[in-house]
Amino acid sequence: MRIVILLLLLLSISRLGYAQTWDEWFNQKKTQTKYLLAQIAAFQVYAGYLKKGYDIAKGGLNAVYDIKNGEFSLHSDYFNSLKQVNPNIQHYAPLLEAANNIAFSFKLCTEAKHRMTGNSRFLPAQREYYSRCIDTLMGKISATLDDLIAVTTSGRLQMTDDERIERINAAINANRVQSADAGRYYQLVIFTDQNVGKQAAENEGLQTLLSIKK
Repeated sequence: MRIVILLLLLLSISRLGYAQTWDEWFNQKKTQTKYLLAQIAAFQVYAGYLKKGYDIAKGGLNAVYDIKNGEFSLHSDYFNSLKQVNPNIQHYAPLLEAANNIAFSFKLCTEAKHRMTGNSRFLPAQREYYSRCIDTLMGKISATLDDLIAVTTSGRLQMTDDERIERINAAINANRVQSADAGRYYQLVIFTDQNVGKQAAENEGLQTLLSIKK
């Protein structure tokens, strides 16, 4: 339930970010500060959830994840610490795009691995190769997430606002490539599974037809 609420928060803030232009935001500084702090706080909490999700996927599909009470609480002291970050950077809209992409990429990679687990339609060598490629990609996605967390957290990296935005842009661009790769790997696994199954069904049908003719 907490995850659903968090996702709704992200989506609502994202819509607010895109609904108004930069000039409009600059002309509404009080409103700007309020929603900017909320957005980066949501990103930070969501990023923490994504990191734990990655660790679970990396550790095994059967791992048990217990969300403790209050884990996703946005405490006032955390909001105060966020004030050290320039609000213009805090409201950098592509951050939410990156967070959503990362979540979806982890989901695709995990589902692809799950589909191969114990599936006789995949040769052992084929399953091992696909799994290795997906694990490597998930490691890259996790590294991008780490970079985004570091660059949006006060006190982690010492740099100018321009350098920070440049670093964010680089991570976001890498994230878009990684998201596309996750989609391709997922489609490859689905294609292999469905076509091998289709071929097996056709072969079985042909054998049945031949046995009838005999």
